[in-house]
Amino acid sequence: MKTNHRLSGFTFGEILGLTLLLISIVGVVLVIVAGTMKKERQSVCLSTLSRINAAKTIFAHENGLTNGAKVAASAIYGERGYFLRPSCPSKGTYDIKPIGVYPTCSCPWHIPKEITQ
Repeated sequence: MKTNHRLSGFTFGEILGLTLLLISIVGVVLVIVAGTMKKERQSVCLSTLSRINAAKTIFAHENGLTNGAKVAASAIYGERGYFLRPSCPSKGTYDIKPIGVYPTCSCPWHIPKEITQ
């Protein structure tokens, strides 16, 4: 005599479908997080460029310098400067530039509005 015993549980197709759905959701979340992190790093870098420019301006006023005068990094960074040496969160390097010229970062996507306008 045959008895029909249905095993409880999920079929292979159901497990496969659920797995693919979860992988898709994780993929979308990772793309969103990666974009957000890039924007955050760019924002931090642009803020640092603004601080460097402000420190240069203050140093120029305190020392009677005019546009075009070069400023050594040691004058605005360090214990005697206006703040500690900054580092770009995207591993770029900062170029202080002379007085009157906005500082830059070596990362191509870290371009301040002051330069693009």
